[in-house]
Amino acid sequence: MESTATPAADSKQFPGNGPLIRPASDSEDVFQPANESFPPANTDIMDTSGEEAITEPQRDSQEKLQLANKSSPVSSSISVDSRTSTLEYSQEPFDQYQVRVKELCHVLWPAESRIATPESRMGGVTKTRILEAVRIKKLRRFLFSSSETDKEFIIERLVGGTYNRIVGVIVKNTGTIEPQNLVLRVPRPQMAELGYIEREVAILRYVRQNTTLPVADVISFDATANNPLESGYVVQSRLPGVSLHTIWDELTHEQRCKVAQEVGKTILALQAVKSSSPGIVEASVADDGTHTFLVRQFDIKSAYDDDWKSKIPLHVSNEEMETTTQTPLDWFGTQFGRWLAHELLDNPAQILYWDYQLQFVQAAKEMADIGFLGDGQNCLCHFDFAARNVMVQILPNGSPTISGIVDWDSAVFAPTFVSCAPPSWLWTDQIKYDTDGNEVESEPTTAEQEEIKEKFEEVVGFDWEWFAYQPGFRLARELFYFAQHGNQDGSATIRAQNFLKEWAALYDSKMNPKDEDRNSKGSTGGDDTEEDEAMEEAQPNAASE
Repeated sequence: MESTATPAADSKQFPGNGPLIRPASDSEDVFQPANESFPPANTDIMDTSGEEAITEPQRDSQEKLQLANKSSPVSSSISVDSRTSTLEYSQEPFDQYQVRVKELCHVLWPAESRIATPESRMGGVTKTRILEAVRIKKLRRFLFSSSETDKEFIIERLVGGTYNRIVGVIVKNTGTIEPQNLVLRVPRPQMAELGYIEREVAILRYVRQNTTLPVADVISFDATANNPLESGYVVQSRLPGVSLHTIWDELTHEQRCKVAQEVGKTILALQAVKSSSPGIVEASVADDGTHTFLVRQFDIKSAYDDDWKSKIPLHVSNEEMETTTQTPLDWFGTQFGRWLAHELLDNPAQILYWDYQLQFVQAAKEMADIGFLGDGQNCLCHFDFAARNVMVQILPNGSPTISGIVDWDSAVFAPTFVSCAPPSWLWTDQIKYDTDGNEVESEPTTAEQEEIKEKFEEVVGFDWEWFAYQPGFRLARELFYFAQHGNQDGSATIRAQNFLKEWAALYDSKMNPKDEDRNSKGSTGGDDTEEDEAMEEAQPNAASE
């Protein structure tokens, strides 16, 4: 199933500061400039002063605040010693890897403008000689610096994540006022074959085009290994500010309240972007050659199932998909049916896993009966919207502002209630976050934390609170997790067992309230009934099933 996400976007070209560069992978001589603002240069040099053991200097609170006060782009991650990353992810050491990065920079920003020579005008011998001369010239430029250099690449080690290696690239040009601050994202070796690069590029472009949220601009990407890195990569602009996780302890209470309000506005901005169905954002090219976006079904596959498309007939091509609108219950039923078909084909002996899909469908029906499948709308969800992925700057008046949102890899369209998981990291003692994806309910423990929570809720409003705090909607968010990701390993099975047990108890309490609960206030249950009826009447935009 495919749908067109809204609001409508100009499909003529992608937004951004410059053209999207996809260097030709079959010839090292066919290059295009990354941005017209970068004039040709004779050669370039690389700052190698960092070497292997670049570490973060110790900063006190005042230094962190000064870093956040800077208006110029700074790293979204601070340089640290990453020898452990080299071992953990079996990746090339940085002192060797930065040479590859520099070579990629030469590809993206060549020192000389390429003079196109049509092959039809080149004889075989002449063409070979020209190409060989170009290669030698590039090699000399790569190995030797020159006093005539008007371009410089500074390569910087940045803190990476579980899924991506991160490298900072600063492009300096003579004659320009500001250097270009960029971030190179390269999938870890175990993630490189999963094919997420083009989706990452698509969601970043989509968010830039359809919202006013501060997100990075994609400068260049290559989903193949036919480049100096021998891996797919994305080059994007570096956002200003510092991570909220880094600076939180240095913020005053008033500043934290302001951040909470900013977070609330960001969540509402995401919820304002709608789609007719849940799914993944992908880029597409229309028949007339213009660029557009589509929202298609979630993948049904095992984590390393290379031939999943040929094995699963329920995965349909883009051409076979139709733009339709389903009720939430219909969507859950279809999605769990796709997972069931996958499991029947993949491992028919695992009857236990079939049963889980059937139990999930039954839970969805029960949730629909009680009204816990939401309002029938789907919005943009950032599933890793945590303090570590929120960039903050301190304005001259001392007020903090969100200067960037990063790590959009997991962003999808989902039912509105899915986007209402409470950001409890704002009003707890952390800023801590649950790394296994489970939703954690944490209440404030101090008066200041309570005020932070209140400031946030004043912005998001009653509709958001309705979906956020009711146990039924929390469990509906858990059901969506299984609809999106399936039940594919032991930890997911334990999570599924806990979910089904908790939902069964909640459903039973709703359908068969115990006498002692109904009479707990010294009544025959009339007060509770009236309260339930009032809540049903107040429920925002409840979808009738």
